[in-house]
Amino acid sequence: MIKLLDLTVFVLIYLAGYFSLFGIGIFLSKNIFKFNNNQNYFEFPIYGSILILILGYILHLSIGINYYLNIIICIFGLYLCKFYISKFDNKKILILLFSLISLLLISKTHEDFHSYHFFSIQEIFNHKLRIGVTEVKWQFIHSSLFTFNQALFVFPVLKFKLVHFPSAYIYLSTIGYFLFNCFNKKKSLEILYSLFVLIILITKINRLSEFGYDYLPQFLLLIAFHKILFYLNNNEEILKIILIFTFSVLIKPISLLFLPILLYIIIKRRFEYLKLINLKYSIIISFLIVILLSTSFFRSGCLFYPLNFSCFEKNTISWSQKEELKEYSNKVVYWAKGFYHQDKTKYEVINNKSF
Repeated sequence: MIKLLDLTVFVLIYLAGYFSLFGIGIFLSKNIFKFNNNQNYFEFPIYGSILILILGYILHLSIGINYYLNIIICIFGLYLCKFYISKFDNKKILILLFSLISLLLISKTHEDFHSYHFFSIQEIFNHKLRIGVTEVKWQFIHSSLFTFNQALFVFPVLKFKLVHFPSAYIYLSTIGYFLFNCFNKKKSLEILYSLFVLIILITKINRLSEFGYDYLPQFLLLIAFHKILFYLNNNEEILKIILIFTFSVLIKPISLLFLPILLYIIIKRRFEYLKLINLKYSIIISFLIVILLSTSFFRSGCLFYPLNFSCFEKNTISWSQKEELKEYSNKVVYWAKGFYHQDKTKYEVINNKSF
């Protein structure tokens, strides 16, 4: 009986969290894009995730995050949702949510979760901004900014048991996005692309939290690539591409490797999309960039920690990790070359690290 009650509470919060993000996402979309009821409504939880990341950052910077604020944010999202949800196909949303709930029920945490991901969520939830927190635990440097989203899913009694929900919502929205395209688009090539992506996503992912933050930006970039392939002539869709791409960089900076593609789009369209940019959109993009740079600076003393030249010297910024990051970068290079695995090989050991 207790297990059944626990499962019921789990499912109710799971549904409430998704529809709360849905409502917040519609609110954001209505204010920065031209809103219409025919658009792919599975994008809304992604936009909602962007907004609560910003909100989580502001709270962490000011009054801190706590159980009661998290409940208020969730209820406020549901309040926003009730005004719009009737305009969309609720049955399809519910079927999707229930059909893939097993991804969370059978999930196990990934190997790195307890090493530094969990501590990063705890740090954000339990403390207001602490400058130079890497002096306490060096791994905070690599903490994804998506931890702001996860910290907002810490609730009374359940505490940190629901922190994988935000990751699941990104995955579910990606699945829903491409399912929507399969049933609502007339272009056969677009349907084929969406179907191909769906097959990969459904067959590849079976335990969502096992993959940490590595897959989340890839889900978002799949949506961005879809828009690039089929909506490149739509200026508003280009704005959405830029927003989704920026969000993926905040989750995992390695997403910047796809920047040349984005620059190609901007150049090809000759900045035609600029005439659609409004003040609210500019504020959102600017805020995301500020979050990326300021968080990196507060944690590591670097404007953007993956680039060592952006780091301040130790004698200028006392919590600077410039030398530590440089040393760590070298270790990663050696690891990629296999220097730390040579004791397990039958071949001659290579000692020249510059090879």
